[in-house]
Amino acid sequence: MSEDRLTVNGIDGASGEYLEPPRAMYELVRHVEAQQDAYLAGRVQAEAGTYGLPPDVDPLDLGATGWALVTHADEPEVLAALEPLVAHRKTRSPLVRCLTYTGQRSSRWLAEQGIGVSDILPSIVPYYLLIAGSASRIPFRFVHELGVDYAVGRLELDSAEDYRRYARQLIAYESRAPRQGHKVEVFGPRHDSATSLSADRLLTPLAEEFATSQHIGDSATKATLRGILGDRPDVLFTASHGVGFPPDDPRQKDAQGALLCQDWTGPGTISSDHYFTASDVPDGARLDGMIAFHFACFGGGTPEKDRFFKRTDAPPKTLAKTPFIAALPKQLLRNGAIAVTSHVDRAWGYSIATATATEIAPFRNFLTRVLAGEPVGHAMRDFADRFAKYSVLLTAELERAESEDVPAQELIELWTQRNDAEAYMVIGDPAAHL
Repeated sequence: MSEDRLTVNGIDGASGEYLEPPRAMYELVRHVEAQQDAYLAGRVQAEAGTYGLPPDVDPLDLGATGWALVTHADEPEVLAALEPLVAHRKTRSPLVRCLTYTGQRSSRWLAEQGIGVSDILPSIVPYYLLIAGSASRIPFRFVHELGVDYAVGRLELDSAEDYRRYARQLIAYESRAPRQGHKVEVFGPRHDSATSLSADRLLTPLAEEFATSQHIGDSATKATLRGILGDRPDVLFTASHGVGFPPDDPRQKDAQGALLCQDWTGPGTISSDHYFTASDVPDGARLDGMIAFHFACFGGGTPEKDRFFKRTDAPPKTLAKTPFIAALPKQLLRNGAIAVTSHVDRAWGYSIATATATEIAPFRNFLTRVLAGEPVGHAMRDFADRFAKYSVLLTAELERAESEDVPAQELIELWTQRNDAEAYMVIGDPAAHL
């Protein structure tokens, strides 16, 4: 990235151009500075840190950590459809609860349960929280905020039958004898500076350490990805541009966050032949027990409003008519996957590297933990910790800016790193594991 321009990941599915043109850095810096008071006010909570689980509670022991299903009061059909999963969890833990959400901020919701922020007591609010239902009723912000301290998973499916199917498949998978060994597939195209960064500095080192098979660059085609899913990997890790559409485009709900493959010929051209959507998952593919990680813009979902490019003199841009979970991870869950982790917003190269260092430890630790059999929600702890850390660093720099000059580059990096780390989300039960 140059000193005065900011290039954004993601491809417009309607035009084939980049989702956002390069922006002058000062546009974003002006917004960050305008929000200074709000960030400084939030510093007290951020610097308090996370107290975590009681010292005698093993985060990998579901019997001690507990598990809860959180549904909206206006969606009783979601609770009913997932009752078999609740019953299954009760066979493994005495600390299983069904909790209700009615529109509160996370701090208020926790207070109503009888617990304070960052004070984790599994007997009151369990550590593993499966938040199920429509994103228009239970906002992403609620999930992000709880995710700083809790192992949270998000589940939004299209029908009661889809929820029942997910529960049946997860229960069946967990009831089988463990498999010996795990098949790990790494996939990602190389088109431009953004995908060269992810291919060379994220996928390649991860593949060398973990992959059974890798398809990086020329071999990362749409046909290849179909074949990978047809062979049912245990873990699928991808990094690519995600495809985005404007909110009035009828393709948005079905194709937003689709994975751009090596088939794409470059800016200015785009077709469905270039990206992998829910409809491209092979018919009858049995993905029993698969865990996927997609590093891609909107790969997990899309918020209603733009949280990155804001101006002080105008409201944020509308990204979707209502927030939603992307179609591809929902289809993978229908076909037997137990969890998909991705962004519910844009993905940024800052997740991988800054101007001075490569920072892929959270990705490496995620794969290490997942392959060791840890629950996927707990395997994401590094991303929650990164979000908290950058929140503190950003507010500290804004405080310093009151008395001295702070380089624009530093503010840009901290702003994007903070929001980028926050946007990662587990789609599925956070207690699910290989």
